Amino acid sequence: IVIIRIILAITHLFRAFFKVNSDKEYLIEQNKAAGLLHPTFLQTFDQIFPNNRHALRSIDEYGPAIFKSPWAKHQSDEDLFCNTMQTVGEIVKDDVNLGTLYITLVLATPGEGLS
Repeated sequence: IVIIRIILAITHLFRAFFKVNSDKEYLIEQNKAAGLLHPTFLQTFDQIFPNNRHALRSIDEYGPAIFKSPWAKHQSDEDLFCNTMQTVGEIVKDDVNLGTLYITLVLATPGEGLS
């Protein structure tokens, strides 16, 4: 259960980094700024859109459709989540090194029962 919570936390961090970089014009630029530009992604992208790195515009979303309002039990929970994601994303923005450091801190911080 602890591992699942850690994976979910890191997934949400990457979603925050991704969404806050939606001001980038194209998806590849957005992925790069968020620290998510992996060679496999580029390879797949190039196979689908040969010689056209500007085929897809950036995406202004956190990810899956589960984040389409209303998704929380209370609107205040949804607002808190969105504000937290926006704040974390804005702090890191396109500083990949800071994002890496932040994720390392999340991984290294003991859970409630361990501290």
